[in-house]
Amino acid sequence: MNFRRQCATIVVLLFLTGCAQTKYRFEYHKPITNPGADIVWPQEPDIPRYQFVGDIRGENNFKEIEGSAGIIRQGANWLGRLIFGEEAPRLLYRPQSGAIDSKNQRLYITDVGLKAVYVFDLVNGNVDVWEGISSDQHFIAPIAITLISEERLLVTDSELGLIAQFDKEGNYQKQFGDKKLIRPTGITYDAAHKRVFIADSAAHSVEVFAEEGKWLFTIGGKGEVDGKLNSPTFLTFAKNKLFVADTLNARVQSFDFDGKWLSSFGRRGMSVGDLPRPKGIAVDSEGHIYVVESYYDFLLVFNEQGQGLLPIGGTGKKPGQFYLPTGVWVDDTDKVYVADMFNSRVSVFQYLKQNSTILGGATPKASVLKSEP
Repeated sequence: MNFRRQCATIVVLLFLTGCAQTKYRFEYHKPITNPGADIVWPQEPDIPRYQFVGDIRGENNFKEIEGSAGIIRQGANWLGRLIFGEEAPRLLYRPQSGAIDSKNQRLYITDVGLKAVYVFDLVNGNVDVWEGISSDQHFIAPIAITLISEERLLVTDSELGLIAQFDKEGNYQKQFGDKKLIRPTGITYDAAHKRVFIADSAAHSVEVFAEEGKWLFTIGGKGEVDGKLNSPTFLTFAKNKLFVADTLNARVQSFDFDGKWLSSFGRRGMSVGDLPRPKGIAVDSEGHIYVVESYYDFLLVFNEQGQGLLPIGGTGKKPGQFYLPTGVWVDDTDKVYVADMFNSRVSVFQYLKQNSTILGGATPKASVLKSEP
């Protein structure tokens, strides 16, 4: 025991000598076999529209930059591992959804299995884990997250029935909605009108709040006609429209910022391109709509009119396959992130803009949207 204490003291002293800090860079996980090969959709002879970038699995996405630690730090790290053993990396377990802070280069991912929010700091090369809403209250089922500024984020917890607000460092600020919401799931923000939209799956509605947390009005209510909802899950606000995954109505609906119904697309069915269980939804810079179809494990791409363009997926563990996917979100470079829940990863795809004139037009000639899954 004394020897262990002496070694620990040596480690502390080595750190206090001012040796260089170990630096890490972020890398995507790619297939072990032929990792440099491009994986694209659709495949030849059609022109590729999307390319597989890689997977995000957790802390092991950060790789040490060779030589960054310096000799003294390397020795201290080696001695620390010898005494205390290797620390297990923090990994995703059941990721649900996420958001990107492009300015601060941070990726936020909610994980319902770990009851936490994972924060990937791409600049400083580390992962932080937010587990608590406050000092005496922890997440139970964090589902979705959205940024309302570069300094503030909102997280839904479907079991606690509330919205929690944090600063970018994870410091809890306040909560709201606990007297209005039953089972909040998806969340999105309209920056122009400073409104927060929250899907309440149990109430079959979207509840609209002012940015500071004051409730404003309700969209929906249970039903099947246009404008009514049945267990909505995920949301996104883009192109001045609110898009709602109307999950048990097997469709996507859109509304204006005041809740006026605009349009819908999707249907029940067994063909690829149908929406028996739509969940995650996102829109890229050119208006393409991404919908996670969780029943048959697909990411489906639609144009602005709701016409099917391209499927990516099918059940499995290979790149571009999914196992009960949930959320989807897009960054400002049109990378598409899919929370592949039961594969414990987030899969990332790059929209290839050089082919945008093709993707934005008619359905690709090699489309399989009418084939059986």
